[in-house]
Amino acid sequence: MQAAVQGFAIFKPIRMIIVFKNLRSRVLSTLLASVSLLSSTGFAQAQTAQSVLLPPNTSASYGFAGLPNGTLPGSTNVSKVNVHTLLYPGNTTKVLVHYLPWFDGGNDSGINVGYSNSDPNYINAFFSDLTSRGVDGVMVDWQGQTDQSNTRWLVAQPMIRKYPNLSYAIMLDSNMFNKYSGSNQQKVMDAMAYISAQYFADP
Repeated sequence: MQAAVQGFAIFKPIRMIIVFKNLRSRVLSTLLASVSLLSSTGFAQAQTAQSVLLPPNTSASYGFAGLPNGTLPGSTNVSKVNVHTLLYPGNTTKVLVHYLPWFDGGNDSGINVGYSNSDPNYINAFFSDLTSRGVDGVMVDWQGQTDQSNTRWLVAQPMIRKYPNLSYAIMLDSNMFNKYSGSNQQKVMDAMAYISAQYFADP
């Protein structure tokens, strides 16, 4: 009887500890699952709340997913603070954005931005967006008179005139040198002659 009692005294606590450990493990797993569920639910609710309270407010396509380099998706809400307020007081700086007018809504250079630079609806949305943020104009990345960067800017040129606070500049892209025959000096001279005739008359 004593041996049985001794055996009971030895093994019962061990059995209880094992049961306790198993119970603790199940409780812990349940708690972790609950926390995970609450976190996922809370994150989804936070995203939903953000989309309601801070809806997309740029001219970017809502379907654009963003890029690994930090380019934000089209669903982003971006501050409408006038960009000049971020500069020193009393500044007269002109703020221009670099404009790449060769996207056609497809996978240009492997990137589908979800819009076309020749779409009047997009162009108007883009110019309105710039105006709302205090931007002064665009610097057009231009690659020659027969290049799509020119043909698409020709669509936008008369439209920017409707935005008196916006101006534009033409930037010669070095890719132009690979598109035409002749010396680089002649290519620049031809480009400047065309730009002068087509664009310099704009205010």
